[in-house]
Amino acid sequence: MRRQVVRSISWLALSLLLVGCATQLPVRRVGWHYEHSVASLLTLAVADFYDLEDVRVEARVAYTQSGQRERGTAGLLYLPPDLFRVEVFGGPFSSPVFTALLERDSLTVVSGDQQWKESGGARALTGLVELDLGDYDPVFALLGMIEPLPEAAPIFTTHPRADILVASVVEANRSRRLWIDRHRGFVTREELRFPGRERLVRELADYRLVGGAYLPHRVEISQGGASLLLLYRDFKVNSGFTSDKLIRGMP
Repeated sequence: MRRQVVRSISWLALSLLLVGCATQLPVRRVGWHYEHSVASLLTLAVADFYDLEDVRVEARVAYTQSGQRERGTAGLLYLPPDLFRVEVFGGPFSSPVFTALLERDSLTVVSGDQQWKESGGARALTGLVELDLGDYDPVFALLGMIEPLPEAAPIFTTHPRADILVASVVEANRSRRLWIDRHRGFVTREELRFPGRERLVRELADYRLVGGAYLPHRVEISQGGASLLLLYRDFKVNSGFTSDKLIRGMP
């Protein structure tokens, strides 16, 4: 009897291990073929997010600057096209650090007993962690979205490896390089250069299919000596929440 129980436990442990390994297998974009054009892939990457009606997600957060690392958790809510709320918690008891509400070009921040409002909301939001995104949409940047390319923008490609393609695009006020996994059909890295600013790099990984969209569950943004790592979990999309939920408790 004891041997049978041990054997059952062993089979159960092995089954759980196999299930755990299965969930970690890399996802491949359905219908994607490595011979498809870069433009078609970027169109698909943009379409992933434009079909979202709302997003709620939790994340583990690590922010590093000058060798010092701070950890915490965050809740993010996005209601397209221009409502975005970020709540950050930190410390041993996950105490509230700040809540930021981005509404069009206005940023409202509440931190303890302090609150303030700023115009130029997009830049002010990323300024909270001293990352300069230039004119890159902070919602796109933090959630791992890919901004669309200008129409008819020339794309120059290189192939550093058989499975990797790098697309370079020069736009009016910046240049972009995108690393593409040719076998799986995802953008895994984006490098942005703005005049007079340090290079900004985004690393996108652990894509999963959520509500019909492929969303990266690991997003890391680095610039100079600062980096922000977001490990996403519990994505909920198209759940039907309204703007009242985003502005609740905000001045």
